[in-house]
Parts: sequence; structure tokens; C-alpha cells
Amino acid sequence: MPKIFEERKIKAKGNLLPFEDFVLYHDLKERKPDPEKLATITARAERYLTEEIPILPLSLYREYFVNGNRSDFENPRAKRRGMLEALAIAEHYEGKGRFAEKLADVLWAIFEESSWVIHAHAVHVPVYGADQSVPTTFGERLHGIDLCSADTASRVAMAWYLCHDALDAISPTIGERLLYELNERAVKPYLNAVFGWSGERGNRVNNWNPYVHLHLLTVTALVVKDPYLREHMTEKIMTLLDNFVKFYSPDGGCDEGPGYFDMAGGCYFDCLELLDDMTGGKVNVFDHPLVRAIGEYEVKFNIAGDRFINFADCAARFIADGARLVRFGERTGSEILVSFGESQMALGSSRGGLSYRGLRNLLTPTPEKTTPKAATKIWFPDLKVMAARESSDPAHGMFVAMKGGNNNESHNHNDIGNIIVYHDGNPVLIDSGVGTYTKQTFSSRRYELWY
Repeated sequence: MPKIFEERKIKAKGNLLPFEDFVLYHDLKERKPDPEKLATITARAERYLTEEIPILPLSLYREYFVNGNRSDFENPRAKRRGMLEALAIAEHYEGKGRFAEKLADVLWAIFEESSWVIHAHAVHVPVYGADQSVPTTFGERLHGIDLCSADTASRVAMAWYLCHDALDAISPTIGERLLYELNERAVKPYLNAVFGWSGERGNRVNNWNPYVHLHLLTVTALVVKDPYLREHMTEKIMTLLDNFVKFYSPDGGCDEGPGYFDMAGGCYFDCLELLDDMTGGKVNVFDHPLVRAIGEYEVKFNIAGDRFINFADCAARFIADGARLVRFGERTGSEILVSFGESQMALGSSRGGLSYRGLRNLLTPTPEKTTPKAATKIWFPDLKVMAARESSDPAHGMFVAMKGGNNNESHNHNDIGNIIVYHDGNPVLIDSGVGTYTKQTFSSRRYELWY
């Protein structure tokens, strides 16, 4: 597929708004958060006021290298970021300083982590040597950038964007440290190192590309004030996002599965929305047929309700981010995407969080429940997946899906020849799905795993 920005000769230069003129969600007229969603977040923040911030000793980090366990380190690490999310959002909307001190404590704990890259992704740190079991990001060494470090950077940036006045009231040094860490852990390595997920070497990329770039773009949008640096970061991000669509199938199919669409094509759409904000609507490629096809893939891989065709790396049941899919449909003129997104929102979906999309979803009210009509015959010629159903009502009749293609796909798990059958939206023959990630999951021995 063509590189969309390159094909249309769209650059950041001449289109990017100055930092002072940037408005988050510039197209929204109403900016009131959904009361129910906000109440849930505030209740979480109140609980965190009396909870200890989890510790992250080196022994937990090293456990992955000793026995392959990922969760013992990743769970408390995620808890820190969950605390950051709830405390920042609650403080922003309440505005009384009640959550500010705890928010500062959580931020400081995150600043003091040796690396924001998780242990399983240590290979993506440019300066790590033979012993990756201990973070060596100190002195003049560059930090690495992986999914998790980029996500952390954007959360920290969003916390500052929402709560800088409350944090300044405690001490201006917090903001100084925050901006320093974002520069050291996100901006500097991105501009001074080449990462495999970027596609700069001409290699094929996967969901890491749009996911990492979304978070780097968020950092750029929210905290990078210098006009040259802002333009330089945005230009590079747009150029390397083209490496993602360059390898995308014309049919819009995501070879990593509908669960990973959230991080792949979904994050690409988030990037397009944020670029729309950063340029006041001047950078707009929502009318490109590939963009629409990327979104409609998620609809076509839905069986009924929260059940999806789960070839590749995907759970058999999950709720898609309906609020984003509604916007995806509205932006690209796809009625089936809007209808499907509304039906997923009615199931209780809408990814929240301290992110560009999470906050936007918080401003999106939940619609009345709808029942989307489904296509009876679906064929992805590039992905080599077919599906057929007896009725356009996804909850009635027989449904079958089959997978061809090849097993050399990102997040593939011996999918060739898989057949799944459902009746009235319930499983008859299933794909076994995926297990808990361990060191073996993405190794050369991955196909020895029974699932």
C-alpha cells in the first residue's frame, strides 16, 4: 500500500499549530465528562489515597530472566500507572488539590524507576549489553523506547497537562523533573536512535509502530513548546507512521487479530485524530479508502456481541472500544462502523485512561443499545480469512470462519486451517486462543505451546 502522507505530500511544516494555539479535541463543542464514568474514576482515586505505592525491587525485574515470569513485575508496575491515571483525572475535574500530594508521590516513584522499558522488552534498549537482567540506563547512555515506556511517557505528559497548576502549588521542581524525564526517556532517544519498530531500516513493522508513535505524538502535543523541536518530532512521527500503512493489506485486515486492532489500526486512527488537533484540521486523511478499510475490519471480525473471530493473538470474548469506533465511522463515512461502535458501547465498552483516547472517551456519552446488521459473506483476500453467516442478525443462525494464508504473521499461533463455528452467537467449534505471556511466548519455541 502507498505511504499516505508521502503520497499526498502532507508535511508537518506549514500545517502545525504553535503550542500556544493547540487545543485538545478541537472539534468538540461539549467538554463535559460522562458523570457515571467520572464517578467511577474518582472512587478509585479516593481508594488510592490510603494505599501504598507498590515497590519494584530489582529481584522482581530479574525474575523474567531467571524463570520467564512476566506478571510478578508487570502487575505492581501497572498498579502505579493505574494510580497515576485515576489521581490525575480526579484532581483535574475536582480541582480542589485533594489528590495532588498523592499524585506527586506516584509521579516521583515513576521518575525514580531505572527504566520505563519492561524486562521482556530489554532487547529494545540500544545500550543494553549481554546482561539485560539489570537496567543499564544511567550516565550518558540512551534510554530505550518500547510499548510500555512510550505509554508511561504519554501518561506522565497528560498528568502534567491536566494538573500542572496543582503540582506547581506543591513545588515547581516537580514540573522541572517531569519535563526532564520526558526529554530523556522519550524525545532524546527517539531522535537519536533507530528502533526496529519504526521501520527505518526498511523492515516490516507491527502494532508497535502506531502504538509507540501515538504516545510520542501525545508527549509532543502536550509538553513540547519549542517550535523547531515540535515540528521535527511531528515530522518524523508522520514519516514513520507511513511505514505502518506501507505494509498494511489493502483489504484492511489486521494479521495480529481483532484484539490487537486496538493497538494497531486503532492506534493509527488515534494518531490521525491527534494530528487533526495539532494542525487545526489541516492534516486530514480520513477519506483515504485504506483508513476506512482498517476500521471496518473490526466490524467484520465480530461474530455477535462480545464474541470475535479470534485467529492470531486474541481472546474469544472482549468488548471493542465502541466510542473510538463510532468516531472512526463518523470520520470515514462508514455507517456500519458507527452502528457497531454504538452496540459495543452499550455492552459497557469505552477504553478510559490517562491517554488521548481515554480522556476523549470520557467525554463521550453512552448511547442507547443498538443491534447492528452483519454481512452474511466476508472475504479478506490478503489476510486469507473468510466468514459466512446464515442471517444478517448476528445473534441468529449458523456462523463459520476459516483461516488460510501463512503462519509467518505477527502474533500468529499456528492459525492456518483453523475453523470456528457458532450457532445463535454461541460457540460450537472454537479456536483455543492464547495463554498468559511468558518468555516462551515470543521466542523461537513459541509453536511448542499447546494453544
